[in-house]
Amino acid sequence: MIPVLAGIALAASLFAALIFSVGRAAGSTGRLRVLHLLVAGLIVAGMLAVSLAAPGPARLVALLLAPAAALLVGFERGFNRVLPLAPLFFAVALFTGLPFVGG
Repeated sequence: MIPVLAGIALAASLFAALIFSVGRAAGSTGRLRVLHLLVAGLIVAGMLAVSLAAPGPARLVALLLAPAAALLVGFERGFNRVLPLAPLFFAVALFTGLPFVGG
C-alpha cells in the first residue's frame, strides 16, 4: 500500500512540476526559460517511457533529466526551488527502474 501511495504522490508532484515549468518558461527569459522547457520535455518523455514500459529509454531520459533538474534547482530562487525537486526524484526513480518493478 505504501509504494502505491508513494507513486501517487510522486506522480501528483510531477504533474505540478510540469505545469510549473511550462508556466515559468512562458514568463522567463534566457537560460531559465531553456531549462524549464528542457525539464518539461524530459518529464513528458519520461512519462512516455513509463507508459510504454520501456526501461532502456527511461534510463536515458533519467540521465538527461537529473542534471537538468539539478541545474534548475540551482538557478531558481526561494520557494521556486521546491517543485523542480520532483523531476529530480523522478529521474532517480527512472534510473533505478522503480516504475518497472512489481506486478
